[in-house]
Amino acid sequence: MFDTNKQFSKITKGGFFFSGGYFLAIFLQFFVGIIVVRYLKRSEYGLLALANIIVGIIVTLCTLGFSDGIPRFMGFNLKRFEGKTSSFIPTVFTIVIVTSFLGVIFLYFQAPNIRLLFNKFGLDGILKPFAFMIAPLVFIRVLTSIFRGLEQVTPKVLFQDIATNLSRLLLVLLVISFGLGLQGVTLAYVLAAWITFGAYLLYAKRHLYSWTPFSFDSSIAKDLVLFSLPLMGAGIISNLLGWLGTLFLGYFSSADQIGLYNAPLRLASLVSLPLIALVFLYLPVLSKNVSKKSFSEIGKYYSRTTKWGFLGALCLLLYFLYDAEFVVTKIFGSAYLASSEVLKIMAVGFSIHAFMGPNGATLISLGHTGTIFSGTLLSGIFAFVLCILFVPRYGAIGAAFAMATARIISNIFFSATLYLKAGIHPFNRDYLKPVLCSGLLILVLRSFVKPLEFTSNFEHVALFLVIFIVVILAPFVTRSVEETDFELLGEIEYQIRKSTKITDKIASLFRHRKDLEN
Repeated sequence: MFDTNKQFSKITKGGFFFSGGYFLAIFLQFFVGIIVVRYLKRSEYGLLALANIIVGIIVTLCTLGFSDGIPRFMGFNLKRFEGKTSSFIPTVFTIVIVTSFLGVIFLYFQAPNIRLLFNKFGLDGILKPFAFMIAPLVFIRVLTSIFRGLEQVTPKVLFQDIATNLSRLLLVLLVISFGLGLQGVTLAYVLAAWITFGAYLLYAKRHLYSWTPFSFDSSIAKDLVLFSLPLMGAGIISNLLGWLGTLFLGYFSSADQIGLYNAPLRLASLVSLPLIALVFLYLPVLSKNVSKKSFSEIGKYYSRTTKWGFLGALCLLLYFLYDAEFVVTKIFGSAYLASSEVLKIMAVGFSIHAFMGPNGATLISLGHTGTIFSGTLLSGIFAFVLCILFVPRYGAIGAAFAMATARIISNIFFSATLYLKAGIHPFNRDYLKPVLCSGLLILVLRSFVKPLEFTSNFEHVALFLVIFIVVILAPFVTRSVEETDFELLGEIEYQIRKSTKITDKIASLFRHRKDLEN
């Protein structure tokens, strides 16, 4: 049996570091976005955004689903990559060199046809230089996946999160200072990708295990590609799902409705961040232990990850449902008051993944990549149909409902499949009791406290703190904390304070009370 506590501690530590990098990346992206929007004409920014989407689609195709395929493949075959020279890395590099080259050639020479397809004058002038951004972006993703397979979060945070966005920010500021316009901004995006890739490659050369350059293993290539291809399909559909609401609003509704839908979307996505952070290392750690065929131990990983991932998400979900009007008007302005309903609907949609747990990552670990593709495709079909039905009539709210429903359907499908194939689910008493207790207490609080009547920002902040405290204390009040949970809490405290004194004191009181009851 593998040491569940030790491995889960590793997952927690990685998740905490992942969260910090994720928030910093969001801040840098937001800051760069504001600068570029203010610098360019609205039509120019529209062309830049469209070009970025097109490049994103091609990069997803060129990675062949390796973003999730590599960590699982390495976890399952870890001994093939430890303590000896391996042909795995050069094999992966050879594959993506070929796919990246094809992606660059396609985009560069098809840019005029893509311009005609979208009927956007000047789009090809951005797509041609953007074609040379494909290769570094593909390699950045692949390098991150390799380090993820080795259970290392630091490279992803340093390069994919921070270096990419920071270099883009500095180059954009340089472009603005010289007044180089749209073409200068385009060049800044391309150079930022190459600078990040160059630094990442040097880091990888020094920190990865030994490998032989120009060594290609056809058996590894075959196994990896066949395993990852369904994940590529799922990745493409997943990306399209992210854009589907906007595309339908653009066709059926006004630009005003597009703004009401897109503004709260990034906020709503934060609800699933606690679970996503834990899952970053959950996938390779779990894949490494699947070969031991211990579904009961895998279930422990799943239950604990889901429990604490959703409790973290529940704080944001309850606050968004309770005080959405304040959140959207404070961040986006009073003109976005109507988007509060969109935020509530989308927050519920994102929270369902946290509630169900890392079902997709677990299915990947067990080798069921075809299920991931099927579930994502099913979700895409429902989203498409629901958008047709609701967007023309209800605008942004209709799009939010369609996308939230699609997320709920896909997660129910994944969780049901996981239970049928492996008997794994998170819904035990220690998980459900604190969740139900938190929800009921907040419902009671809502009958006495009306956020719309608040007169100061402090009251809104205090409301969030109350919700946070209620959710965090719920496992202790309902006696739903296991001895091993204190290791998780201690790991989180150590990452923040470099000490575990608070956790140790709570654990001591918990044990003392338990001894008295016995």
